[in-house]
Amino acid sequence: MFVPVALGGLSVEEYSRVAPPRSFIHAYNFTSIEELGKYLKHLTEDDTAYNRYHEWRSEYRVDDDSFNMCDLCKLANEKPRLSAIQDVSSWWNSNCNEHIQFKAVGSH
Repeated sequence: MFVPVALGGLSVEEYSRVAPPRSFIHAYNFTSIEELGKYLKHLTEDDTAYNRYHEWRSEYRVDDDSFNMCDLCKLANEKPRLSAIQDVSSWWNSNCNEHIQFKAVGSH
C-alpha cells in the first residue's frame, strides 16, 4: 500500500473535503521539499507513523468500482490529449504578458 503525496491541483482544504482524514500527505504542509523528503524517509523507517495513514481503511471504503489502479496507470501512460507548446515565449507573449506586469529589479 502507498500513501499518496499531493502537490498542486486542489488545495489542502479541497483534498481534505473529499479524502478520508490522514489518507494523503500534501506537500504544501511542509516548508521545503527537503522537509517533505525527510518526512517521507521517516515514514519508511517508522511502521507506526506509516500505518496511521492507513487507519482510515477501517472506517471508509472506496465505493466507485469504475476506477481502479489499472485505470490510473493506463491514464498516466496514454498519449497526452493536449499538444505541447513548442514556443513558450510566443505563447507567453500572446497569452500571459498582457495580464502580468513585471518590474525590473531596481526600477520604481
